[in-house]
Amino acid sequence: SISPRLMITFGKIGLLGIFLAFMTSLYASSGPEKPEVNTLPPFVAVDLGDGVSMEFILIRPGSFEMGTNNHEPDEGPSNQVTLASPYYLGKFEVTQAQWEKITGSNPSHFRGPQHPVENVSWLDCQRFLELLEKKTGRRFTLPTEAQWEYACRAGTRTEYGHGDSPAELGEYAWYAENSGLTTHPVGERKPNAWGLYDMHGNVYEWCADWYSEGPYPKKDAKNPRGPSEGRRRILRGGGWIFVADNLRSSDRGFSPPDMRTNEYGFRCVMLISEEPALSSTGSATKQRAHADGRDSLAEMIERAIADADRLGAEFLVKNFIKQHGDDKRVAGWQSQVAALSYPPET
Repeated sequence: SISPRLMITFGKIGLLGIFLAFMTSLYASSGPEKPEVNTLPPFVAVDLGDGVSMEFILIRPGSFEMGTNNHEPDEGPSNQVTLASPYYLGKFEVTQAQWEKITGSNPSHFRGPQHPVENVSWLDCQRFLELLEKKTGRRFTLPTEAQWEYACRAGTRTEYGHGDSPAELGEYAWYAENSGLTTHPVGERKPNAWGLYDMHGNVYEWCADWYSEGPYPKKDAKNPRGPSEGRRRILRGGGWIFVADNLRSSDRGFSPPDMRTNEYGFRCVMLISEEPALSSTGSATKQRAHADGRDSLAEMIERAIADADRLGAEFLVKNFIKQHGDDKRVAGWQSQVAALSYPPET
């Protein structure tokens, strides 16, 4: 019922005034308006300069059955997972041209500007993402394991994004049967139904999550992000050296976050402005300190110096001092970094 006070207000300012006041208060109580999915562009290209760009596909919110009950114990039990927010996922794996444009170095074993960058650790990926944010003013992260599998399945419940048969896998993936034991330029195989390339094969892709020992929790989940700590990070999708069974949509891999091999690469998520940063990842500096400690960070600094990567080395030395304080190596690193050249401005 309408209170006497509200009846007086009706009489004083009229129905139109009340309607406008009501709409204003309704908006204020609901908080900032979030972007409607239908107003977001389905495709975004981020210019990195000199003809190098990164392409992203809009992944719309939805629910899917994550995992399987038919293979390895850690792939199940399958559960209903809901991803409530849209996100942009890299159309391709990050290429060597993109990596080199951002970091000024190229760690890859199999060389080619359009080949996926590899021989990068999870920690290396965090440094790349922070430098990418600094250059573009946008926010980036690795996909959660749930985001990765949702996008890989692209609405399917089959073993692979294209179906159950490995006989057709060569049309969509570079793997042990057809790769010639090397990586290949991104985008040469067929995309999945959502326009994403190389979700199976080429390079094994790092995800944001820690690996959870044992099976998934036996419950449905909304926006799951894995355990809050661990020893190994998730990898998905298989790669150029893997057999067909390891390229399945639900297959899980894991590795210490400082591990580098020529099998490991990644693709990026570009965050939409209202989306919070992934708590499982945290700041890259904090994770470096807690996950692998002083010696792992020191190794990254020495690697950046050896690669003549001044920006990356400066960033890492600064964070080493912040997290671990001064030690006898810092002065030597600072001297070596000072002798390096900055990459040319774009």
